[in-house]
Amino acid sequence: MKKGFTMIELIFVIVILGILAAVAIPKLNATRDDAEIAKLSTNISTIMGDFASYYTSKGKLEAQADIKRMTNVALESDNITLNVKGKPCLTFTLNATKSSELTVAASNASDTVCTNALGLSSVQSILTSTDSKTGTTKTIKKAGDSVVFDFAASGVSW
Repeated sequence: MKKGFTMIELIFVIVILGILAAVAIPKLNATRDDAEIAKLSTNISTIMGDFASYYTSKGKLEAQADIKRMTNVALESDNITLNVKGKPCLTFTLNATKSSELTVAASNASDTVCTNALGLSSVQSILTSTDSKTGTTKTIKKAGDSVVFDFAASGVSW
């Protein structure tokens, strides 16, 4: 007598594996998005801290082409765009005439991961700037928003 699985037993195993896969795969994708959000928020914190540290040590921010020397965070598109999942999220532009100003802008082609990360209160606190002349506070909350950071002005710290 041969021992083995019957066709019914194999079908039941396949059905159970299919149900488990149907539950596990969406959770895996959600976990990946959560990891991308955490990575992006850490990169934003790191790059803003790097710019502040660079300004503190050198007394000025270098030319736009030298942004890569100011931070170790991987930037794309001529070293000015912070990408998430291959799509642009934030763009960093240095003021050519005032060596203490940095403009951070949220891209219009943002991914949902970028949008969710920009919605975090910790990221909003990093991407908030107060104008030293008018006292108005501006933050990046969604695609299309931009903020100018003046590292020479008081109150800029991370």
